[in-house]
This record gives sequence, structure tokens and C-alpha cells, in this order.
Amino acid sequence: MTTDPDPSHQESSHGQSEEQAPPTHRATAGRPGLGVHLRLTADDLLADLTWPKLFRAPALALRPRRLLLCVVAAWLIGWLDRASTVLAGDDGSPLLELMFGVGWLDAALAFRSGLWWTAPGDVAVDAVGGPFSTVFVEAPMRALLMVPLLVTLAVVAWAVTARIAAIDFARGRPVGLFEAARAVARRWRPLTVAIVAPLATLGIFWLVLAVGGWLLLSFPVVNTVGAVLAPLAWLLALAMVVVAACTVFGGPMLVPAVVCEDEDGVEAVQRAFAYVTQRPLRLMIYLGLLTLIGVALLGVTAALVGLATESFVNTTGAWGGERARAVLTPNGDDLGGTDAFAAWLIGLTTNQTGAIVAGVGLSYFASASTLLYLAMRRVVDGQDTSDLPLEGEVAARIDATMAGYAAERPEPEAQAEAETDAQAENDAPVEACGDQPASEPSSSEPAPPNAGASSGDG
Repeated sequence: MTTDPDPSHQESSHGQSEEQAPPTHRATAGRPGLGVHLRLTADDLLADLTWPKLFRAPALALRPRRLLLCVVAAWLIGWLDRASTVLAGDDGSPLLELMFGVGWLDAALAFRSGLWWTAPGDVAVDAVGGPFSTVFVEAPMRALLMVPLLVTLAVVAWAVTARIAAIDFARGRPVGLFEAARAVARRWRPLTVAIVAPLATLGIFWLVLAVGGWLLLSFPVVNTVGAVLAPLAWLLALAMVVVAACTVFGGPMLVPAVVCEDEDGVEAVQRAFAYVTQRPLRLMIYLGLLTLIGVALLGVTAALVGLATESFVNTTGAWGGERARAVLTPNGDDLGGTDAFAAWLIGLTTNQTGAIVAGVGLSYFASASTLLYLAMRRVVDGQDTSDLPLEGEVAARIDATMAGYAAERPEPEAQAEAETDAQAENDAPVEACGDQPASEPSSSEPAPPNAGASSGDG
């Protein structure tokens, strides 16, 4: 073997190899054990964090199938509300307009008038002001008949969308609407309990306080007893406030707790309320972040819908004259004949654009509430966000566990154990009677050593 005595040649060849080596190897040259270059990315930094995953809510909400489901649900809710108003014949306002100050399907009117950026704030203020109480005061009979139906439709759309979003987020695979609907239909009892139980509890608290105040404070002498019991009433009011706070802040997690887990409604309520009380600051941060994202999403959606409607009306009626503008925007004009029919048909398009905004809001709420539940479950219970039991997986896991347990026990050992148990059962009566004589030593056994020695001595 020959060697090159020229050290300059060795240095030049070494330098050439360093120049030709890839950057990862040059970065670790001369460091034993560090031959692999580790490149740090943003995904590596955020992989173990929970809050960045909340930014996926808009992407989950805008998936075509679930967005279409929510838009259709919003459109159906709006039309049922209007139909009930027409059938009632009392010249009243639709229930949704009484509840939120603006019609569900008339939101586009506010967008076209340039007030789309203030509509969400007005709706939020009116919602906090007790929409259900307003509706039951203004139209009690329609509210008793229609509110349960409208709420049921909204909850069904919420549950189906939440189920699809949960599987998409946790498993990364698409789920059909009918598959998700079947899963939700199998959970209708837990869903009902999860929605009704907190509201029923608040109703019972309110009823006890109201009836107790009427009985113990409205009559002479008896009001002294009521004054003595005032501390207990105050504690009951405090409990009602706590339950109301848990319902407000934990309510968005009730439906996801049912559709993401295989548990009953009471357990879902306990889990959601526990997340509120155990990690309130973390919950407020997550809710604030999701609210900001949702306001931005709805603002952009409302702007697009409003601008599209405004462009449709202005562009289509640019060369049509007064007649075309009257058909496009009736504004109370007395139209007759085909003009009225054409205006009605156009109104089916322009006045329903609010359902698009409402559908986006419903889809986002369902997706965001699901991510909120999975994030709080990760923080409180330490359960990974990807841990989501699918249909049939729980039974398959149990069967696999039992099969593995049976495989760990060898068959000869199990058979020997069974024979031992059987022998013990056969010997038990004999030992109890004591009739069996003691066995004598066998003649084949060797004699004791000292026995032969004594015979030799004799």
C-alpha cells in the first residue's frame, strides 16, 4: 500500500472533500456523534402546544360538506320561523327577530345598508339581554310550539358538524354526513340530557326561590320566617349563579363531550363543568382566542355576502330603469302582475343570503366548540387530542384485550390447574370422615441404617 508523502496534497484533498460535502455534514465536521443535522421548524416548536391548534377552527368550519349542512339548517330554521309567523296570523315578528333583534334571513338587509359591521355586536347584546324571555312574553304560544323545534334542528346540525370536525381533526380522515348522522342518532338520549339538565337545574333553582319568596315574604308574621331563612335563600341563589356561569362557559363543550366520547349525558355535563372550575383561566384564554377568530371570520363572510348582494342589485339594475330597480328592491312599492311575482322570486335569493352568514357562524361554532373541548381535555385530563374512539373501536379493544389475556395463559397450565381443583373437590369428603387408614411403608423402601447394625451386634 502506498501513501502520499506530500502533506499539501492531503490538505487540498481534505479541503476539497469538505467543500463537496453537503452543508449538514460540514456543520457537524469534527464533532463525533453529531453526524445528523437536526433542522428545527415551526411545527417542531408548536407540536406539543395546544393553543395553536385552535387556529384550525376556520379551516374545519369551511369544509364544503359541513358548511352546506349548516347553511341548509340555518335556511330551514329561518323559513320555519317565518312560516309559523304567517300561519299564526297575528301580524307579529318572527321569533328569531324577537330574540336577536334581526331576522335570521334578513341579515343581508343590514349588510346592504352598510351596517354589517355593527350587526354582530347588536346581536350579541340582545342575546345577553334574555332573548328567550322576550320571545315567551311577546309570542308565548308560538314560542312554546316552535322554540323546541328550532333548537332541536340547531343542536342536530351542531352535533353532526362537531362529530365530523372531531374525526377530521383527531384522525385526519373524512367522514360522510350519513355516517356522522347515524352516530349522533345513537346518542340522542345523552344529547338530550346534556342540553336539558343544566337548564332544568337553573329552572328548579329559580322556581324554588320565586315560590319561596312568594310564600315566606308576602304575608305578615310569615315574612319573619322568610327573613330567618334568607341566608339559605342567598346560598341557593349563589349556587344558581355558579351553575349559570358553568352553563355559559361550559355550554359550548356539552355537545362535543357527547359526540366525542362514549358516555351518558350526566357524565358529559360533569366533564364540561369540571373543565370550567379546574382550569378557568386557561378556558378564558381559549374562549377569547376562538371568539376573536370567529368575529374575524364572520366579519369577512358578512362583508363578502353584503358586497355580493349590493353588486348584484346595482349592476343588474344599472340599465334597467325604474321598473327594474323597483323589481330588484321593492321597498314597499305597490307592484302588480308579473312585477310582483318577479320581485318575489328575486327576494328568494337576496333575502336568503343571511342564511349563508348564519350557516358559517353555526359551522364555526360547532368546529370551535369541538376544538375547545379537545384542548381542555388535553389540559385537564392529559388525554391527547388525537385520542378519539370511533364506532366499534371500544368493543374491538375489549375483545383484543381478552384475547391477549387468554393467549398469555398456556393451555397445559390451565389444564393442570383444573385437574388440581377437581382432585381437591374429590378428596374433601374423605378427609372429613377420617375412614381412610394411614398408608404403611412399602417393603421396597430401604431399611434404616441402624437396624442392620443392631442385628450384627446380637
